Amino acid sequence: FDPQGGATPDPVSKTVTFASTYGTLSTTSRTGCTFAGWWTGVGGTGSLVTASTTVTTATNHTLYAKWTANTYTVTYNGNVSTGGSSANSSHTYDVEKALTTNGYNRTGYTFAGWATSTGGAVAYSNGQSVSNLANAQGATVTLYAKWTAVAYTVTYNGNVSTGGSTANSSHTYDVAKALTSNGFTREGYAFAGWATSAGGAVAYTDGQSVSNLANTQGATVTLYAKWTPVTYSVTYDANGATSGTAPASQDKTHDVALTLASNSGSLAKIGYFFAGWNTAANGSGTNYAEGGSYAVDGTIVLYAKWTGTLSAVHRFWSDQFGAHFYVMGDSERNRIAAKYPGIWRYETVAWYAYPTQVAGTQP
Repeated sequence: FDPQGGATPDPVSKTVTFASTYGTLSTTSRTGCTFAGWWTGVGGTGSLVTASTTVTTATNHTLYAKWTANTYTVTYNGNVSTGGSSANSSHTYDVEKALTTNGYNRTGYTFAGWATSTGGAVAYSNGQSVSNLANAQGATVTLYAKWTAVAYTVTYNGNVSTGGSTANSSHTYDVAKALTSNGFTREGYAFAGWATSAGGAVAYTDGQSVSNLANTQGATVTLYAKWTPVTYSVTYDANGATSGTAPASQDKTHDVALTLASNSGSLAKIGYFFAGWNTAANGSGTNYAEGGSYAVDGTIVLYAKWTGTLSAVHRFWSDQFGAHFYVMGDSERNRIAAKYPGIWRYETVAWYAYPTQVAGTQP
């Protein structure tokens, strides 16, 4: 018995009698193949000999094993894929054949190859030519897609910053990682976070842990700094007023003009005229009108500015004339009272006024 690549027959030979049947024949096996009988010729040529076949050869002779290569199927598992498919492929033992080209996809991942288990390492590349993945007839071999998470870069745009820098950061899909801490600065502004466009709203805080900002290998994501203008306190000082109250403080936004408060609390100082606000208590600084525009950035105290010295206006009454008479100043009051005691009777201070016209007054 010639096994033709199979295992050593058992037995390797036997004695037969001419014109009798062969009887029980030898057995053999071959990995990846199915035994197709004993034949009088090599490779299944000649005649098939079975136990009931009559011996027709009167001399010693050889019977040859015939083998049929087994066929098997390879199926493909996406292994947490998010889309696509890959068609099964049919294979024959000892015959090289390419695996089906991968048709699966997975968001944020690239295909790395095929493994023989869900958690195994890559065993075969995409479309690789393979053979003998199984040896049993009709067997099914399942290969599992293996995935590599994509890597992407986050770059940082200062978005009208006036100084500083922020280093790029490298990220891997499905892996949380903190954004680079902001290193940009902008005069008069505080950093508010990162946006996905120059004019967009804040999407991420400083140093926030993020994941999956991009799903394409080698992609670049640009984040833009968002800025909030700082505010400055403008406070008001009554600066020696004898009555009234100073206005409440105001917040001045950077780069935005502020309308200053008016003398809403009726500040007054005996003998003086309220002339607006000044950056110095003695009035030597910059003047600002009440309700005026203030564009300087920075915290500041504005002082009530008092101008000129007022004189008392005294009121007299005359029964003779049935009328009032007014004079300015104490000396003039005293003179009238002394000279015309029977004609003009002193009553009170009617108001205060400037002896000469000053800015902001009318004659």
